[in-house]
Amino acid sequence: MEKRSSTGFEDGAALRQIISITYSFIWKLDLFVDVDVHSTDIVDCKLKLILGLIWTLILHYSISMPMWEGEEDFGEGKGPTPKQRLLHWIQSRVPDLPITNFTADWNDGRAVGALVDAVAPEHFIVTPYPSTTIPDLPPRLRVAGTVLLPPNATPFAGTVPLPPTATPCCRDSALSPSDLDRPFRRPHLLLHGLCPDWQDWNPTDSLQNASEAMGLADDWLNVRQLIRPEELVSPNMDEQSMMTYLSQYPNAKLKQGAPLRPRTNPNRVRAYGPGIEPSGPVVGAPANFTVETFSAGKGQVDVAIENPHGEVEPVDIRFNKDRNLTYSVSYTPKLEGNHNVSVKFAGREIPKSPYTVLVEGHAGDASKVTASGPGLQPEGVMINRPTYFDISTKDAGRGGPEVIILDPAGNKNTVPVKLRQISPDVWRCEYVSPITGLHSVNIFFAGKPIPNSPCGVRVAPVFDAKKVRASGRGLQPVGVRVKDEANFKIYTEGAGEGTPEVNIIGPVLGGVKEPVKMHKVNGTTYEVIYNPRKEGRYVVMVSFAGQEIPRSPFEVSVGPYKETLIKAYGPGLVGGVVNYPALFTVETNGETGALGFSIEGPSQAKIDCHDNGDGSADVRYYPTAPGEYAVHILCDSEDIPKSPYVAQILPNTDYYPDKVECYGKGLEKDGAMKGKPTEFTVDTRKAGPAPLDVQVLDAYSNNVDVKLHPKGDGTFTASYIPKAGAKHTVQVNYGGVATKNSPYRVYVSEPLNASNVHVFGPGVEKGVKSNLPTHFNVDCREAGQGDIQISLTNEKGVEVPLKIVDNEDGTFTVDYVVQQPGTYFIKVLYGGVKTPQSPISVIVQPHVDVSKIKVDGLEPTAPVNSLQQFRVITHGAGKADFAVAITSPSGSKVKAHVIPTHEGFLVNFTPTELGEYLLSISFGGEPVSPTPYRFTCMHGSDPTKVHATGPGLERGVVRNPAEFCIDTRGAGQGGLGVTVEGPCEAAINCRDNGDGTCSVAYLPTEIGDYSINITFNDHHIPGSPFQALVVPEADLKKIKVSGNGIQPHGMQLCCATVEKSSAKATTPCASGIPSNRDCNKQAWTSN
Repeated sequence: MEKRSSTGFEDGAALRQIISITYSFIWKLDLFVDVDVHSTDIVDCKLKLILGLIWTLILHYSISMPMWEGEEDFGEGKGPTPKQRLLHWIQSRVPDLPITNFTADWNDGRAVGALVDAVAPEHFIVTPYPSTTIPDLPPRLRVAGTVLLPPNATPFAGTVPLPPTATPCCRDSALSPSDLDRPFRRPHLLLHGLCPDWQDWNPTDSLQNASEAMGLADDWLNVRQLIRPEELVSPNMDEQSMMTYLSQYPNAKLKQGAPLRPRTNPNRVRAYGPGIEPSGPVVGAPANFTVETFSAGKGQVDVAIENPHGEVEPVDIRFNKDRNLTYSVSYTPKLEGNHNVSVKFAGREIPKSPYTVLVEGHAGDASKVTASGPGLQPEGVMINRPTYFDISTKDAGRGGPEVIILDPAGNKNTVPVKLRQISPDVWRCEYVSPITGLHSVNIFFAGKPIPNSPCGVRVAPVFDAKKVRASGRGLQPVGVRVKDEANFKIYTEGAGEGTPEVNIIGPVLGGVKEPVKMHKVNGTTYEVIYNPRKEGRYVVMVSFAGQEIPRSPFEVSVGPYKETLIKAYGPGLVGGVVNYPALFTVETNGETGALGFSIEGPSQAKIDCHDNGDGSADVRYYPTAPGEYAVHILCDSEDIPKSPYVAQILPNTDYYPDKVECYGKGLEKDGAMKGKPTEFTVDTRKAGPAPLDVQVLDAYSNNVDVKLHPKGDGTFTASYIPKAGAKHTVQVNYGGVATKNSPYRVYVSEPLNASNVHVFGPGVEKGVKSNLPTHFNVDCREAGQGDIQISLTNEKGVEVPLKIVDNEDGTFTVDYVVQQPGTYFIKVLYGGVKTPQSPISVIVQPHVDVSKIKVDGLEPTAPVNSLQQFRVITHGAGKADFAVAITSPSGSKVKAHVIPTHEGFLVNFTPTELGEYLLSISFGGEPVSPTPYRFTCMHGSDPTKVHATGPGLERGVVRNPAEFCIDTRGAGQGGLGVTVEGPCEAAINCRDNGDGTCSVAYLPTEIGDYSINITFNDHHIPGSPFQALVVPEADLKKIKVSGNGIQPHGMQLCCATVEKSSAKATTPCASGIPSNRDCNKQAWTSN
């Protein structure tokens, strides 16, 4: 009997007919591009071709054709291949795993567990009432519902029904009370799923992982196990079979009553605090620590404390109801020794648990514990910024520190702390506060507060002073001068909350703060202005929210006040664009000196200087990087006033200043007339969009009004009316850059008018000296066209040679040197007409060299009402008028008596006021010193500064005047007394010499010892009393001379002798000298 397969058909013809009809339908779908199969191959049971047909149908109907949730529609004939499409969908659902294939990446079973959990999650959003804000979620998360809770909701029994918008499966799986056992201050996401713990699966348990995941998918997602778990974990897994199995997941739906559970991960629980440190807790003192479960899922915290005897100690566990889901744990050990602290979450030990804690003897002394560090400072701690402080337990005994921080509302769980031991006696406490305001930092040791605890710490808003920058001329190291308006700007963008503060310390001794003006330009920019009053070193300190910004303090060297005729202008002094020349112009206006330029900035900038030959120069520099550049304009190596200029260079842009075209009468060299309008055209059509700036400056660098008229086609007409003659400068700038050929120099003509000629300069002013070169300037720019004639003559009409230089800008410079002092006359004719100032009288003074003049004898201090005298030695300085001006402390002038001497001058004067006197000494009209001489007049007298000299203080001859001199200069105001005591009353004569000295003579009439007493304000001067011996007068008539030496016939070897025995003066014996009691006294006093 023939066996047949059970096909349900009586013969093969019917089967072939049905297969042909089915095959024709499938063929129309154009599915067999890559499969060569016919209906007869199916009837003939060709297995390989049949499997190819089935795989083609799977690709089309299970992978290619259906639209999956969250997938982009690429349109017909576009987009990825079926394999890529399925792989992309899986990657979007499981982004945490690097899945790149359908074979090896699935062998450990974790990937299919992640896919099951991603396809069937339950996510509840719990948000505080009445807010309905929903946090942003990844696309793969499907929200089951939203639960609104009142503020600070407390735990309650029962379940919370979900809103009707939730899917049926979600309504069946309501939230449990444990999900809502704390107040929610912000939207919170609760996660549930079929395999929430797949991340914790051990990759070595691949078969167990795959079996659990595929079983849950089969039971609750209707994903049939088309392959066995053993095949999925096999290294030889067939790719097409795996794709066939995985193609069921995009359309999988979760059944009602699915065993959804939250994810629990004890490995993410952490515990910290002194209660679980290896050492520190002591007997009888609370040992505390914290358990944080924020990212560990749902679970119960269990803590067990076992003492050294194996007994369980009581422990207190409190849930803090804070954002980090922390628990405060406290226990009080009663025994010394090692304690075993076990911490479990959801019935499993957390990392590092159990902890071994060595409990020592009774608690130490908390009064010996100290704490210090930035985290305890009253100011300086910022929100969400980590800070710390150290606790020193040296010599405090046994125990451990504990820190509790209360926020401004008094909550102690909002600011978690971390304590760690960094040395045997030092603990470091670290914390981050999420709240601004005044915090209370409480520090305990062995359960007792330490000294100065609690500490008040004010947490400030976040700021970053490092992001603040300051720039401007007022911060340049050199260039700022006295009386300048020195300004700079402070930029606070991105620095957070805070305000800048500026302190400027000037060069005054003691560091006096300078006045500062600061105003807010916009939300993040401030402008600061200060006016230096003295030259010297200034220190500019810029801080933001109490912290100094980068580069602060800035040192600024302020130079002396200076005026100049030099003017500078042009776009390059304000800004520019990278890779375009930044141009500016310098007008010397007749001032002499060596010009120089330097550019400081982010890049080295090449400098080109073109001398225009009319007293001006065009300067171009080429910046290659954007940023702030300091443009220094120097004259004789010093910054001119207002230099340096600060220019902001912008990055390269999409406009082209070099393509701007300018033309017209108003730009031609001779195209303008004074008082008449002139115009020119600016064509920007090829240059791109940018702001156009046109400026016209007259010969004095003053702005002339310009009217700019746009024509609507990218061209502009500019018109202006020159109000003065001579040169005008026209600047055409586009986007802050000078255009081609700018600036233009236009010479404005006007009628001849000699009254508009101006003569000025040092050569026509006071102070001209003989034999020294000088010059003056003649400005004819507003006088029209004409010839100039200049002459210089003395009082006798003799001309002095002049050198006249035409500056080719309507001005002239005239140089001359006069050999002899006297009065000279300068005549200026313009166009044959005398100018209003002509003739100009110039008084030439003799040339003197004040460096050779010396002042001698001027003391720094002097007594009031005492005669003062000093010398001015002018030898070698030449001949000239001498003048001295003395100013008293009250400002009045003091009369001085000047006496010419062979070496110069002698000056006498008497100060009558207390205080500082100023002496200005000039020779030939020039000051001898750059600053006045100073001396101070004081009260009091000093007898030690009185001196007496002369022969009369040591010896004398009877009946002959014995003379000496007393010098009281420098001794101050006082009375001078002179007494002479001796054998007789000696007459005393005193003469005031008028220069602080006096001459004294006394006449002794008897021989003997005399005592001269000299006092000043009743005090003896140095050497007083003086002892003088008065001898008798010699009688020359009783002297005889004899000897061969005076013989008229020659000299013999012998000496002449003088006999004077009869003329010998006799000195009374001691008994004959009168005693002091009986002596005669003659006194003289002077006030």
